[in-house]
Amino acid sequence: MKLSITYKEIENKVKDLTKVSLSLSKVNENTLNVKYSSGMMFLPNIEISLIITAIYSNKIELTYSCKPLMEIAVEKLLPKLISNLPKGVIEIENKTIKVDLEEIEQAKKVLKFLSLSDIVINDEIIEVFAEVK
Repeated sequence: MKLSITYKEIENKVKDLTKVSLSLSKVNENTLNVKYSSGMMFLPNIEISLIITAIYSNKIELTYSCKPLMEIAVEKLLPKLISNLPKGVIEIENKTIKVDLEEIEQAKKVLKFLSLSDIVINDEIIEVFAEVK
């Protein structure tokens, strides 16, 4: 089974949940570039690369990288982004982001019947592949 999610859908959902506007773009099939523009004159744009490092049946593990000067801003921005999400969905430790999909009520229902098998980043969409249990 394949689920396609457009960058625009993700950007809108992040904005709805966190009140932060992001833009997404492809780096390669397992790396996504995330850009945050503050809109303030003296505050630079923040860009990070999210790299898919592992996919489990119900979890996704990512690492992030950014320019050394941006690390402080990213470390301050990430907690703000995840503060409006249910507890336990995202865990961040040493540039590793673990997403537990079973902590999201809607995903938990789906994961009773499906297991994640792959995620592919394309130019305008992210394709999520799952197998029936």
